[in-house]
Amino acid sequence: MAFMKSRIDDTRSEIEHLMQDHPSSVHIKNLQSLRLQYAVTAVGTFSIFEADLQRELEANDGFREVRNLLEGRGENDLLKRFNLFKDAINVLKHGSGRSFEALLAYEDELPFQIKKDDQAFFEEGDCTEIDTLVLADDEFVRNCAEIVHQVSDVVFDFKYPDQDDRFCDKPQ
Repeated sequence: MAFMKSRIDDTRSEIEHLMQDHPSSVHIKNLQSLRLQYAVTAVGTFSIFEADLQRELEANDGFREVRNLLEGRGENDLLKRFNLFKDAINVLKHGSGRSFEALLAYEDELPFQIKKDDQAFFEEGDCTEIDTLVLADDEFVRNCAEIVHQVSDVVFDFKYPDQDDRFCDKPQ
């Protein structure tokens, strides 16, 4: 993820520099494509993670199984964050629906922005914005990666209870 962010930042800087001397709609479209890359990365990360969970937990529905595991282990805060980001990923993929309605119930405490019914944009005047209901930016992608990592640690502990903790990223 760090490499992707670095590459996007470098590319954005190059395009913004070009726009100073030669503003054009091509540069705007290129900046929009960089924004789209964040959404694609978040969706892809969660999709691959779901497949990993299905395999590791030997379940047809890896997300349902991991929710049960988190609940059974009393990881309530992590479970809530996982559900919020899972719903946000669904909204990025499918638009409004059940997942969007679920997010609206927590709109004041979400760790990311959603576009409400009365909003046409996340930020008025930002011509690089893409049309999504969830703002998938660098912070959103970093949070997705962090949740995947934290949930993976719980799954690892469940699958390999006698394994040496040196292979997990837990504070000693």
